[in-house]
Amino acid sequence: MSIQVYLVVIFICFLGGPIFVGIMGRNVYRQYYSAQMKFDIDFDEMAEAEQRLRDFMQDNNIAISDNVIDDVAQKLEVITGGVSNTIQNNAELIIIDGKKAVILKDSLNAQERTFCFAHECAHLIYGDPVPQTRPEGRDKDIIEQKADYLAAAMILPREIVCKFLADNNYDGLSSSKRVKLIDRMSKKYNVKDVVLMRRIQEVKALESLI
Repeated sequence: MSIQVYLVVIFICFLGGPIFVGIMGRNVYRQYYSAQMKFDIDFDEMAEAEQRLRDFMQDNNIAISDNVIDDVAQKLEVITGGVSNTIQNNAELIIIDGKKAVILKDSLNAQERTFCFAHECAHLIYGDPVPQTRPEGRDKDIIEQKADYLAAAMILPREIVCKFLADNNYDGLSSSKRVKLIDRMSKKYNVKDVVLMRRIQEVKALESLI
């Protein structure tokens, strides 16, 4: 191999390496988000969860707002029981001194703590027995999947998501503008962007059936 050919090969490898890594990285990124966007429960179960939350809010005079989860927790008489580095799950709903309390794993960030707390409140709305948990991973049983759905519905009520989509012409935006919009709203409601994106897809699916 001549020195010229050798240098050309080195240059191609040098230039192509980052491109290859970038392409692979984007593929992994897309696969991750595609997996996260898959619905865990079917449309009937989603509609039933929405109705259950709506009935609970009406029965307890809770208005649709940006703070539904706080109002729901107050009506359920459930408190935050602090954090722990010994619990196995992301969160545990237990009874402490006669009060319902949610213990959160200390390694969770603020967004994860919000969602886990809402998840445990969802168990109570469903009438699930105490104690309950929010285990890690996606391979959870139907009870946990329903609680996950209802948690997202409390943090991001259907009516608020619909208004958000309409006010911002979501369907008419470019991909880059959607990303900025989702980032802004995920910060406002203190949830991960993937939770918001999934919630948007759920609401859009439900609205299409009306």
